[in-house]
Formats: sequence, structure tokens, C-alpha cells
Amino acid sequence: MKRRVALLGLIALFCCMTFALATPVAFADMGPHPAVTIDFGHLGGKKMYATLLSERKSTGPHHAYSPDDEMFDCKMAEWVTSDGRSHHYDSGYPQMYDEFTAKEDAVWQKFYDYSQSDGYYFLQSWWEFESTSGTLYWSYYAPHGFKLLLYFPQEDVFVCSDAIRCYAVHGYYTADLSEVIAQLDDGAVGALDVKLQLQNSYDYFSEALGLAFRIVVTILVELLVALIFRLNTYRQITTVIYANLATQTLLNVIVNLASYFGASLLFVFLFIPLEVAIFAAEATVYAVVFRRERTPVWKSIVYALVANLVSVLLGVGLSALFPFLF
Repeated sequence: MKRRVALLGLIALFCCMTFALATPVAFADMGPHPAVTIDFGHLGGKKMYATLLSERKSTGPHHAYSPDDEMFDCKMAEWVTSDGRSHHYDSGYPQMYDEFTAKEDAVWQKFYDYSQSDGYYFLQSWWEFESTSGTLYWSYYAPHGFKLLLYFPQEDVFVCSDAIRCYAVHGYYTADLSEVIAQLDDGAVGALDVKLQLQNSYDYFSEALGLAFRIVVTILVELLVALIFRLNTYRQITTVIYANLATQTLLNVIVNLASYFGASLLFVFLFIPLEVAIFAAEATVYAVVFRRERTPVWKSIVYALVANLVSVLLGVGLSALFPFLF
């Protein structure tokens, strides 16, 4: 029996490490990740392109194009069309991505040329709008320090905000474009006599929903692992539920508060030590409580290790599928 459980633990650990090595970018993205949401109003049905110029040359997988830099010498465009579809292009692997037409290349060139004289970097991602309202949602490694840049192709006009430093890992903003649209309707060209302002509009409901989702998924995953380890008595099941309800709630609340008040990547420095502390706490609780069920201490510790590894790695995968919940 001991050999069987030990073998299960080793297999699970091997799978987790293999997944981590195969997806280094994702594995480094544990917990909530930097995102920016900007809601636009009063677009008036005008065609508009929007991007975030970054104070840094790269963030996560996003980077600025630099023909003289071997690391960043290829175009890796990503754009969201007005129908909500996401498109990708990599000049190194054009056959693997959507076709990069002359239209997209022209938009890319406009943003790139603007960034060359601005001092901030164009990270080759943009959104297209052609309605009365819309939302820019940069869900994966959005820049922490940025400027919102808008381009109206029919008028050939750029509008740019002042530099903004995101106040939280998930930053929510609202942009009122009524003055911009009014000047464009009046035939304005070139630089507009208007300051583009963004208002903070933190979405507490979405953050609370994501928090609840992560806690429930963690509990379900660790219960499944418990059944694989044959920890299926009433005492063992309820202990797993209560322990995870306490530790995961504490973890997510601390990380979200740190993200909100500390901003940027503070959660990275907290998440790993907290996960280690949670593993130690859960292993201790399981070793004490499960011993009453004649469960060996080593089995409780191996279970706590495997359950936490599986839940963390599954969370990484789910964050790619459902970024709005992470």
C-alpha cells in the first residue's frame, strides 16, 4: 500500500514538473496577473484603434519591435477586431498565425512610428472599435506604467493620455471620449485641444467572483486528489474542505489586497512564500488529524505536497482559458 501511494505521489510530482518545464512563461504566472481594463463611452460609431504604450520595452510575452536587437527583431502583432476576435502574427512563423494584411500592417506602422518619438514603447498589441462604446481588455501581462494611445484613421488623428501607473494588478478605468468625438465631428485635424483622462473604476464584483471561483476550484481539486490517495473518510474529507477554505481564503485575500494597495508585481514576492506556508500548515493539520484514522504521517505530507502542486498548476492552465477570473 505504501509503495502504491508513494508511486502515485512520484507520478503526480513528475507530471507537475514536466508541465512546469514545458510552460515556463505560464508557470511564472501564478496567482493574479497584471491586467488592464478600459471602458470607452461616447465613441459615436467612429472607427478607432487603441493601444497601451509601455514605459518598458517588454512585459511577459509582449515586446517592442527593435530591428537592431536580435532578441526583439521580429514582428509579433496581436490585435482584437471590432467583432471581438483576437488575431496574432509572428513574422518568424507566418504560417502559424492569421494573415497580416496591408490594413493591419498600416495600423502597426502608425503606432510604431508614433512610439518612436514618444519615448514609450509600442508592444505590438491593439484593439479596433467601430461602435458607440467598447472595452480594451489587456488580460495577460499588461504594462504597469503606460499611456493610452488612440488613433482615428479617417481623420488621421492621434490622441494620447498622460503617463499612468496602474494602481493594482487588475486596473479598471473609464475613458470619456465625448470631447474628442465632438472635436472630430467639427472637422478637427492634427493635435486636438483636449486632455484624455482616465478615471479609476475598480470592479469589486468581478474580483470577488474570481476570488470565489479560485477557492471553489482549489477545494474540488484537492478533494479529488484526496480520493486518489484513498483519504475518503468523513473526517478526512471535512478536514480537507475546512483546511482549504481557511488557507485559500487567506491566501487569495492577502494576495488581492497586496495587489490592490501595493500594485504591480508585489504579489509575486508574496505568493510563493505563502504557498510554502500553506503547504506546511496543511501538512501539519493532516498529519495530526489523519493519524486518528490510522493514516501514516508520511502519507499526509505527500498528499499535501501533491494536492498543492496540482491545484497551483491547474490554476495556471485555467488562467489561460479564463483570464477574467484570475
